[in-house]
Amino acid sequence: MKEKGKKISIVIFYEPGGDIVFQERGKASKLGEKYAFFGGGIEEGESSLGALKRELSEELGYQSSDLTFWMKYSFVLKEKEYKGWKIDCDVYLSPIINELLSSVILEGDSIVRMHIDKAILDPGFHERDRILLKKFKDSLYLS
Repeated sequence: MKEKGKKISIVIFYEPGGDIVFQERGKASKLGEKYAFFGGGIEEGESSLGALKRELSEELGYQSSDLTFWMKYSFVLKEKEYKGWKIDCDVYLSPIINELLSSVILEGDSIVRMHIDKAILDPGFHERDRILLKKFKDSLYLS
C-alpha cells in the first residue's frame, strides 16, 4: 500500500520583539486546531515558493516580496482521516508589516498577533506547530 502524504509550504510572520502573526482557523480547521500558519499544499508542477505565494493570495489577498526559506520540517499526522499521512513542510519566514496586518482574511476567521512565548504554550495550536515555534525561537529568533 502506498504511503499517503502531502507537501506543503507555510510562513512564520514575525518581528524581532517576539510577536508572530497567524490564522485563526474557524471553519478552515481540518484537524481541530484553532490556530495555524498561513500556507498550504504544493500543487503538481508548482514550486514551494510559488505555492506559498498562491496560498497567501488566496487566504489574505496578500503578496509578500520578502519570503525567506528557513527549513524543511516533516511529521506524520495522527488525526482523523489523515492518520498516517506524512507531511513534508517547507517553512519560510517573513517580517510583519502593516500591509499584512491590514489584509482581508479570505480563509479562516481572522489574523491573530501573539507573542511567541504565549503561542508556544497555547493549546489552540497543534502540537507540531508549537514544536516548530520552539525550534524557531531556540535556533534563530529569541534565544
